[in-house]
Amino acid sequence: PGHAGAGEQRQAMCDSLTASPGGEDLSNGLVLILGDGDMSYSAALCASGTVTPERIVATTLESREDLLRRYSLASTHISVLEEAGARVLHCVDATRLRETLPAGISETRCVSRLIFNFPYQATGGIKGLRQLLSSSMVEAVPLLLPGGQMEVALCAGQGGSPADGARCRGWAGSWRAPLLASRAGLVLTSVVPWQPPAAPDCSYAPMREPGNKD
Repeated sequence: PGHAGAGEQRQAMCDSLTASPGGEDLSNGLVLILGDGDMSYSAALCASGTVTPERIVATTLESREDLLRRYSLASTHISVLEEAGARVLHCVDATRLRETLPAGISETRCVSRLIFNFPYQATGGIKGLRQLLSSSMVEAVPLLLPGGQMEVALCAGQGGSPADGARCRGWAGSWRAPLLASRAGLVLTSVVPWQPPAAPDCSYAPMREPGNKD
């Protein structure tokens, strides 16, 4: 998974998908961030003061060794997170969360907010992208507290809901997020313009994955 480019960031939308409603207190649940590239989003969220660092679980698909080799600022972002008390995990696959997350997270409903920004894979075309999104939703549901949310940031037009307006790519060209969510047991509750966390000393750095033309 990768991030959108700077132009796409300005046009992005955030789809919020809610698990079955319940009376759970979500204020102490974990905030799980998937596929965070160079970890700049997680670091900015940590530094923003809107979430206590102990609740943040920041993950990447790559190993730490590969991450540090690929992104020059990854080490700085990891330090921001770990020094504040956030957890940093690597080799976490959004399509296999129950297999690749530690048992303390994967075997309990402890996540109040799951964030997946600009999911992407280079193979499989639009069907592969839908499968990526669908699998991540299915894997997310057992982790979410009742009433917890999965937030998916997509480029404008990708989601496939009326909120995309004139940018909607139609049923054939969209990721069909509302349909995939319902099949996974989630409900699309809002679609709003996506904004990265605002932090005084740390900023989100969007980037485009090789082959990503969106």
